[in-house]
Amino acid sequence: MLCVKEVRDYAVMEPASDELLFSEIYHSLIHSQSLDTLLGVEDKYAADMHRLLDERDRNIATIDSRSVRMSFFA
Repeated sequence: MLCVKEVRDYAVMEPASDELLFSEIYHSLIHSQSLDTLLGVEDKYAADMHRLLDERDRNIATIDSRSVRMSFFA
């Protein structure tokens, strides 16, 4: 025990790096019961984003076609 106390007394404590913090949090998340919930939320978010991007693309196509028709008549 004397050796452990001596190491604690003289060891330089450095703050944890971002990589170390991320790996510890990721490990705890992967092994938690919240993983299924988070995966479900992520899947719903991805589906919603896909829907929004499709809607945006349809709106852009509509605006482009109107612009072409208006320039044809101008």
